[in-house]
Amino acid sequence: MPPCRFEKNLVFLFAFSLFLLVVSIVRLWVVEGDFFFSLPFSPSVSPPQFMVRLEEAKVSKIGEKGKEWEVWAATIEQKNDQILLTRVGGFVFQDKIPLYHLSAARGLISLSGGDATLWEVELKEEKGNKVIRGKELSFVNQKGELILYRVDMKDSDMEARCGKLVYNVAQRKMTWEDNVEIRIGLWK
Repeated sequence: MPPCRFEKNLVFLFAFSLFLLVVSIVRLWVVEGDFFFSLPFSPSVSPPQFMVRLEEAKVSKIGEKGKEWEVWAATIEQKNDQILLTRVGGFVFQDKIPLYHLSAARGLISLSGGDATLWEVELKEEKGNKVIRGKELSFVNQKGELILYRVDMKDSDMEARCGKLVYNVAQRKMTWEDNVEIRIGLWK
């Protein structure tokens, strides 16, 4: 008995979805060769937007000195040259050691320029009490700068606030700008 039309359509839809997923992953690998994925995923395709959605996916950036950062998200969706992230978590590494635990409500990564933005950000120091919160964290690839807006930092004996914190990755230089307020050891 020949397969019914419904089964043929289902097989075609599955094969087409798998093809789009493979094309998207290969494109990421070619455009950003230092991204690696470990995927316990469930891809879904929306035909009008040709979007790939990965659930519970992890993305890492490996540099010359090892892992620089690792980010995972509840969902990662690719729309054209942008990757949208929701419920983001991860780590920022220095010399292969986790330095900060990162969490954010959502994020956006541009594949063409390598820029990234996270919103409602919190960085917690792995070995210490420092917590840095901000409204928006942007990585400007061409300048090699991390920019955090509406910053609130707390450490065991210090609190600091500012409108903008700029960190130059290559120079390892941090600049506090716009209404800087620092309190040291007042509550002891």
